[in-house]
Amino acid sequence: MSAGPKRRRRRRAVPALLVDATGAAKMLDLCTTVFYRLDAQGMVPAPVTLGLGNLRRRLWSVPELEQWVRAGTPPRHEWAALKERSK
Repeated sequence: MSAGPKRRRRRRAVPALLVDATGAAKMLDLCTTVFYRLDAQGMVPAPVTLGLGNLRRRLWSVPELEQWVRAGTPPRHEWAALKERSK
């Protein structure tokens, strides 16, 4: 008696909370080069740095990027001031 093919459980996709520069650029519909340029000019929110040495990564918070866009994409220093005031 054959049991038939096993059904695999589908894993639910968990939305990312942090994305690298490529992911952030995709969220903003930019190429990665332009995103890096805007980051260097202080025009996007500051990244979170995780890890040490060669394992260090710069990642951007997805919820923060979404809030930043809703706020009209202010420069980094203005965005930081807005965040401080809203605490």
